[in-house]
Amino acid sequence: MAQAASPPASPASAAPIARRLAALRERMAAQGLDVYLVPSADEHQNEYLPAHKQRRQAVSGFTGSAGDVAITPEAAHLFVDSRYHMQAGLEVDAARFQVHKFGLAGEQELTEWLTAHETRHGPLRVGYDPFLLSVRAVERLAGAIKHPDSKLVPLAGNLADAVWPERPVAPGRPVFALPDRLAGETVADKLARVRAAMTEAGAAALVLTKLDEVAWLTNLRGHDVPYNPVFEGYLVLERERATCFTDDPVPGDVRATLQGRVAFAPYAALPDAVRTLAAGGAALWLDPAGTSQGLQLLAEGAKVVSRSPNPVVAMKAIKNPVEITLSRQAHLKSGAAKVRSLTHLAARLREGRRTSEADYAGLLAE
Repeated sequence: MAQAASPPASPASAAPIARRLAALRERMAAQGLDVYLVPSADEHQNEYLPAHKQRRQAVSGFTGSAGDVAITPEAAHLFVDSRYHMQAGLEVDAARFQVHKFGLAGEQELTEWLTAHETRHGPLRVGYDPFLLSVRAVERLAGAIKHPDSKLVPLAGNLADAVWPERPVAPGRPVFALPDRLAGETVADKLARVRAAMTEAGAAALVLTKLDEVAWLTNLRGHDVPYNPVFEGYLVLERERATCFTDDPVPGDVRATLQGRVAFAPYAALPDAVRTLAAGGAALWLDPAGTSQGLQLLAEGAKVVSRSPNPVVAMKAIKNPVEITLSRQAHLKSGAAKVRSLTHLAARLREGRRTSEADYAGLLAE
């Protein structure tokens, strides 16, 4: 859902962005880059992000949930869809950013712009953080550059992080377990179903990166992303064990609930775990839509037995009876709230009270 448009950036808020862009360009020059990409998503391919992962916002000022930035030594470009055409124009500094409102006649998406920029510029070195782009997204970018001397350059560190000294810390709120009576299926049963699919595919290990998939499989929830009941973490599922990599506190009762089913490790331990699997010859299942390019690079040399969507995607989509019942109850509550809000709105209008969209949004939330 699109966010409400914000007023134009003030000089006070524009100053740090100018400093970050200048510092980022210095690092681009040191790496010999012609373009640096700052995508909207994070390491888990989220659209909605915790504050410390809002890198695109940090370098552009644009606060919408979707939109990518490409920075060159001379200019900066923001690419947004129709949800954000107006908001992007209000929030970014037009002296520093060209806003590409794709969907309008003559406007380009990021891949189209990259092709056109290469035609004008010649061979390009395009830098990016490989953990922020899925395997499939990198394949699309690779298809956009045509010159044999052009190159996509995965970098070891994130340049936006390096120029963002005010970057917030991770939320670090405790995770909590969803009771079986609300999940409708135990963690043990879910793990067994996924492992059966892995066995059928010949996979010894599956790495889950998307937060909703990790939350579904573990029946755990968190508070790391506003309005989304998820926590930052990965899950590596093997035939005999499952390991969740997260820095969020895991209370003792949650650990006890998952004893023998899911173990926990620090978030930063994931790369070594993937390298160990790859070095040991484990057959991996890598979903190109959910696996980041960074994880694929960590697993370089491993035996990949499947590149199809991971089994959790379909299992999560097919709701069990408990989930269907609770979803219907939620829709009834939501519908009742909407009807009540419209009743109050009609009363206000009959009284001749002027009511804005923001007023109604507040009324609906209330």
